[in-house]
Amino acid sequence: MSRFKLLGIYLTLAGLLFFIIYELSNILLYMAFSISCFLLGTTLLILPYEEREKAFIKGITFVAYDFYANLEKILKEFNIKDKGIYTLIRTGGSTSIRVIIPIAKEVNKINMEGDSGLLYTTIDNIFLNIIPPGFSLIKILMKEGIPLSSELSTPNLQEILYRCLVDILELCKSVTVTVLGNIIIVRLNDPIKEFYELDKVYPRAIEIIGSPYAAFIASILSYITRRNIKVLNEEFRKEMIITRFEVL
Repeated sequence: MSRFKLLGIYLTLAGLLFFIIYELSNILLYMAFSISCFLLGTTLLILPYEEREKAFIKGITFVAYDFYANLEKILKEFNIKDKGIYTLIRTGGSTSIRVIIPIAKEVNKINMEGDSGLLYTTIDNIFLNIIPPGFSLIKILMKEGIPLSSELSTPNLQEILYRCLVDILELCKSVTVTVLGNIIIVRLNDPIKEFYELDKVYPRAIEIIGSPYAAFIASILSYITRRNIKVLNEEFRKEMIITRFEVL
């Protein structure tokens, strides 16, 4: 929660500024402003908000690891190796996102009319029907009235991803989006590092649905574009994550 520290710095400097104005004008009102701003600013700087942030991120990390641990077991049980497809569905009169993972044979297109149980079957295939880690983000987008559009517009996608990943989740410092035909390249700048090693623990789950970073993004992209999305690959660097998605 670095914004609290920034606010603390701002208020402390404002308090010093009001004190200087008081010294020049000798107006007591500025002294009152100076004391108030200085007390609020120094309080925000002293309180251990950063420790609370670290504890919260650690808790979210544990939850994510548990989700991927269960998914890894399911994938191994069914011997699934093909990539999952993030798809938009209608359930209970509202819009939602699922990851459909083929069991019998690999597919690139799927059109699931409604929700089902863990297993979804068609005439020639059977699929796992998984709720992705980015599912709850869709509820936020729905409340904010984010428009759905099948057009792959770089400015539109970048603005929405920034809103979700930077403003809401604070997952990274900034987001850059590049659209090349049906390929969407998303770069997360200065991301949190908690999920960097997840592929070493649960390699099959990461290969099939992507890391939590990719899962969040794929869920958002599928919701915005109303298209099926597949995570192609992820590249983890020291201060950057580059993820490539295919719009099916």
